[in-house]
Amino acid sequence: MENKEKLLALVGYSTKGGNTEKLLKDYLDLYGKDKLVDIVDLNTLDFKGCIHCKACLKKPRCKLEDDLSPIYEKVEAAEELIFASPVYFNGLSWLLKKFIDRMQAYFPHEMNWQGKKQASLLVTAGAPSYPRQFDASYLEAEITFKTLGYEKVRVVQVNNTDKEPYERGFLSQDIMKENGIYRRKGSQWELIEE
Repeated sequence: MENKEKLLALVGYSTKGGNTEKLLKDYLDLYGKDKLVDIVDLNTLDFKGCIHCKACLKKPRCKLEDDLSPIYEKVEAAEELIFASPVYFNGLSWLLKKFIDRMQAYFPHEMNWQGKKQASLLVTAGAPSYPRQFDASYLEAEITFKTLGYEKVRVVQVNNTDKEPYERGFLSQDIMKENGIYRRKGSQWELIEE
């Protein structure tokens, strides 16, 4: 059996069959081929948020024992990481925020992250486009990705889904680079920032 790259996708949405799930499926169709894909639906886990007990200052482990505990090993082993979330009030969903808060266990430590290749943020928003619409979600994800050893970050933003739902098959690999922020603009993709 060949050694496949490990891709971990963390799902921060609760609407099954919704815009974010469709975007994630398209993304995995393009970038998950020939990889060992593990999708963790945060909705199915019973876990607390960070309680700021400071136990992780001594070692990069959270002292809370719950459904998130085995996910740390998956995070450490992953060579690629995806966050998929709707955007509420310009930020990531509460599920993904709660997960990110628990990644506090790694923040105070110098980790030897070997083999980290690509992190991706897939976000959808119901509202039409407005300035800085995705800024908070990007900043939340970016600091977490960098803490987890990812230098290459690809962001895919889809807004106005209340009026123009995301349709499967719209994502195009030929325009997507490793780094960059891409936003749906009408019937095309627009590179916002490299």
